[in-house]
Amino acid sequence: MSGLSTSNHPPRIALYSHDTMGFGHIRRNMLLAQSILEANPNADVLLLSGVREPGAFRLPKGADSITMPTYFKTKEGHYIPKFLGTDIKRLVKIRKEIIHA
Repeated sequence: MSGLSTSNHPPRIALYSHDTMGFGHIRRNMLLAQSILEANPNADVLLLSGVREPGAFRLPKGADSITMPTYFKTKEGHYIPKFLGTDIKRLVKIRKEIIHA
């Protein structure tokens, strides 16, 4: 992983997990963040997820997290906003804008 950055600026890495339930994806991304930071301690790593409990896990130094508005999978298999009073298209747009910021 020594080729993470070809410029004088430390790499900025975003790890995204959609996480409608459970901690599997966010735990995996935290392990990836740890490995990235061990290989390049100057990297900035940002974890983006719908999980509200990332504080349940210890973030490695050099990493931070953003909790995005969450959605929920119905028993019929449809995704709907979990808390916001909007439709799924608007929720996807909000999440997209957060990721691109």
